[in-house]
Order: sequence, then structure tokens, then C-alpha cells
Amino acid sequence: MRVIEGVRSAGIFPFESTPVMRSRKSEKHNNDNAKPSVKIWSLPEELHLRLLEGLPLIDLITMRAVHPVFKDLIDSNPKLWSIANVNGHWPSMGNIRHFERAANRGNVEALIKLGIAYLYDTWDNLGEATTCRSLDQKWHFHETGIRAAEAFRLAESLTPHTAPFTALFLRPPWSANGNYTKTLAFKHLKKMADLNQENSGKILTCVATILGMMEETSSQEEALTYEERAARLSSPWSAFKLWQKKYCTNPQDRGTELEGIRRLRDLGPGACVDARLALCHAYMKKQYGGIPEEQAIGYVHGFVQESHPTWAGMALRSNPQLTNIMRYILIDWLVEVIRMKVFSQRVLHLTVRLVDLFLHRSTCSRSNLQLVGISALVLVSRFQSKEILTVREAAWLTDNTYKYEDVVHMMGEIAATVHGAIYGATTLDFLELFHSFATLEAKTIHLSRYICDLTLLESDVGRYSHAYLAASSVLLSLVMLNGNVTTWLSQMTLHTGLSTRDISLCALHVHKKCLMGRPVIDYRDVTLRSVQEKYSDPEHLSVSCLQPTTSDELCQVLGLDYTLYFIIGCGRPNKRRSSNGDGIAMITSPRGKTCTSRLGG
Repeated sequence: MRVIEGVRSAGIFPFESTPVMRSRKSEKHNNDNAKPSVKIWSLPEELHLRLLEGLPLIDLITMRAVHPVFKDLIDSNPKLWSIANVNGHWPSMGNIRHFERAANRGNVEALIKLGIAYLYDTWDNLGEATTCRSLDQKWHFHETGIRAAEAFRLAESLTPHTAPFTALFLRPPWSANGNYTKTLAFKHLKKMADLNQENSGKILTCVATILGMMEETSSQEEALTYEERAARLSSPWSAFKLWQKKYCTNPQDRGTELEGIRRLRDLGPGACVDARLALCHAYMKKQYGGIPEEQAIGYVHGFVQESHPTWAGMALRSNPQLTNIMRYILIDWLVEVIRMKVFSQRVLHLTVRLVDLFLHRSTCSRSNLQLVGISALVLVSRFQSKEILTVREAAWLTDNTYKYEDVVHMMGEIAATVHGAIYGATTLDFLELFHSFATLEAKTIHLSRYICDLTLLESDVGRYSHAYLAASSVLLSLVMLNGNVTTWLSQMTLHTGLSTRDISLCALHVHKKCLMGRPVIDYRDVTLRSVQEKYSDPEHLSVSCLQPTTSDELCQVLGLDYTLYFIIGCGRPNKRRSSNGDGIAMITSPRGKTCTSRLGG
């Protein structure tokens, strides 16, 4: 038992201390007067709870069987079940009662996994699940649909600050006969929302989102009704959607524009990230909505300063078995898939964010890294696009290295591990925000987007916040195109509060790693250049074909000592090559599946 081993290593057991040489006489004397050994179950209850908190669910179940004291303690403390880690485990007929016990005590990870398992009917042992079905197939769908809806409803209520995620799994189209699980799960979710139960604002938003995906006019009208009800119950996501419908669909006169900014500001500090970004965009354009300029700039400062470092560096620290090159190859492959599916740049950034966040909070083997990437893309595409990446298509894109059930399970692992936080601010969001306060040429905008995408590939620059990476992307594009860097930097500092020197140092690192760094070459001697190929198209003004500024010129323009260029980062970059023998990366190109598609292994 790992818990008992930990207790022993801490010296709680007296017989684990360093042995001392004694004579037989003294040993006999000591044995006669020795006190009974301390047993782990005789320790104070507070210490027991400290030892049990945060244990994986499987270990918590094992500890229940060790001694009646542990069984009573675990069963009488719901918190132990609510925070138990279920990472790496999937509901099965053997553990379903333990998953449900954890779910009933508020374990978000268990709830999300149960919801997906019921919805997709995917269990660790599919044979067992099938034999447990009723002969009445209609009853089976009805039962699993209700259980899935209840699991998602509870998970949503326990994550009030996370954007609603249930719609990702229940989105139409569904089966026409109405007997399938997703259809019945949605009907039950809608019924629960209509009962106006506690915390139903977020559920109403989920129902409105699903109805809005249906083509019927009646569904669209019903979606608006649910959106309005959700907004009245303080759902920040529905409130912002209604604001968009009213103030962003048609050209507005000056009076309506002023009213729109005031309404947006009235959403308050609890507004969703998209609402806060929209308000910052207005303030950057000097549309203050009747408040002083200092107050508006102070709001933007606060929002920008909240930007945290990307999860890239922390993801690899949590997974020492993975390397920078493995992550680089995965993201390069995802860029190809996203281009093939004609998804937006935002889908790419959200997918990389989700992959890094998952890797930061969990562990992943080399053989499953590609599965993590494609499963994250399935989730994000459902959040951001009308055209989605289906589960079966995702498995096919890996050259069927992974099965349908593998993708579903990994979708559940990711959603559960991040507690449904599929959506969040990215470097691209801050880049578009910084585009809004200055008049930039189209070529500068495309070039900054190109550099912004390059930062996704390099985990080394993940130490900087999204805001600093976005500012560095604009700064480097201005330097390359001979823009007025001095004026832009002073305006950037004024509007965002970011330090001019820190932006410049971040720009040096991005320039060194992303623009001047040696390319990654895979085991087939193919140079990985998916981002460069994307921005070589005329629609992006072929900005990737431009010659980067030299390090000397960059330091001179920024007024920095040239020696900083060599100090920052990790010295002169070497040629980066992966090899088949090292098991680094063998990912199939989605445009020509001609090689093994497993990453690692």
C-alpha cells in the first residue's frame, strides 16, 4: 500500500527507525518493558483524513477494505469521495457503484466520465455492459439518457465559473426516431431546466445552445426564450449572447453604440471572458461609454495583467517522459489537420491550450500523446465550429491507430481532468485585442498572426504570459516591416500596463526560438513546416516567405545589449531531429497516410 509506505517513511511506525546494536540482556529487558507498537488505525482521525485526502479513487476503495476504522471514516466523509482522483480510470461494470458514490458526493471528474460513458455506451468492458441491457432496447436508451443528463446537470452546477460544456456532447444531429440516448438525454435536461431548479441558469444556457444548433425556425425561437431565461438567472454566457444579438448584428448609430458599451459594462465583474474581451476592444478604440479615459484604461490594465503563462512549459514538467520535440511534432500535425478541415485559427489555439492544460494536470504516455491531441481537437471543434470533427473521423485521421472507444475515453479524460474548462483566453485573443488600438497594415496583421502561431510550437516560450507573447508577435512584425516601433511600444505600455523592457525581452526569445531556430526534422528526414506552409499562401500575403530580421538589427532597434540575445533562452539552437529508433514521433500526415501514425511507443 502506497499510503502505508508513506507513513512508514515518515517514521510513524517506531519499528521503522534505524536499528541499534544491543546486548541480548538489555534487549530482553527492553522487550519486557516495551509498549505496544502503534498501529496506523490507532492514529488520530485528523491524521487519517490528511493521509486519505486526494487519494485516487482506486486507492480509496482499497483503503476501505484494509480495516473497519478506514471503512467507517471514508464512508462518513463525503469530501474524500468528492476530491478523489479518477484519472486513468473509466467506468465499468466492476467499479460503477464506486464511480456513482463519488459522483453523488460531488466528484466532478466522476460525473463527467459517467455522463460520457452513459451517453456513448462505452465502458471498459463492453461485453459486460451489453449483457446488462434490458431486452427492451427502448427502455435501455431511456435509462441511460436520463442518467447521462443527470450526471452532466450536476457537473455543470459544480463548475459555476466554467463555460457550459454539456452541449459539446449533446449537440445534434440525432437519430430521427427519437429512441437514442442523446435525444432522450436532451429531453430530460430540458425538463430539468424547466423545473427552475437551483443553479439552472447554466443548464438553461446549455439547452439554448443545443436548440440554437437545430435548423427548425421553431427551435431557434425557443432557443432565444431559453437564452433570455438564463440571462435573468445571471448566466453570464447567455447575457453576452443576447448582447451580441442586439448590438453586433447590424451597423449601429452613435447612440446605440454608446448604449451597447454601457450594457456590456453592466454585465459586471462576473462577465464571461468573451464579454470582458469585447469591452476591452471598445476601450482600446477609445469608445469609453461615458466613463473617464483613466477608468477605461485601468480596466484594460487589470484584464491584461490577469494573463498567466501558457501551460506549455508546465505540461512537460508534469510529463518528463515527453520532450519538446514530441510536443512540436504533435502540434505541427494538428496544424495540418485543422487546415484540412478548414477550421479557424482560434480552434488551433484553443486545442493547443487544452492539450497543454491536460498534460499539466495529468500524465500521458508517449503512445497516447497523439490521442490526446486529436481528442482535444474533437472537443474544441464542437465548441467553436458548426462543422465538427467526428469521433470516427478522428480515429481515421490517426490511421486507425486508435479506435472509436479510445477517442471517446480520451475525450472524457480531458474534459474530466480540466473540470470542463474547454474554453479560455488564448494568445490569439490578446493579439486581436492589441491589433485594435493601433492602425496596422494588413501585412503586419498577417505577419503577427504567423509569429503568434509559431509560438505554439515552442514550449520554451511558454514561460511568458499570453499577453506578452501577443505583444511580442506584433512588435516583431513591426520590426520586420520597418514599422514605428518606438511609438507603438509607448502606446502599448500606456494602454496595457505591460513593461516595454519585458515585451522586448520576450520578443528576443520568440525571435530566437521561432524565427531563427533550426527546424525540427522527423525520422523520415522531412522538415516539419506546417505553419510556414499555411502562411506562404497568397491569402496570408505569403508572410512566411519574408526574411526575418537579424539578431543584430533586432537588438539595435529595441535598444538592447546584443549579449542578451545569447543569454536569453538556452544558447544557440542546435539541429533538432527525431528518429524512429528513439520512438520520438511517427505521426501520419492527414493528406497522405503513408507511414506509421503512432507518436512514441
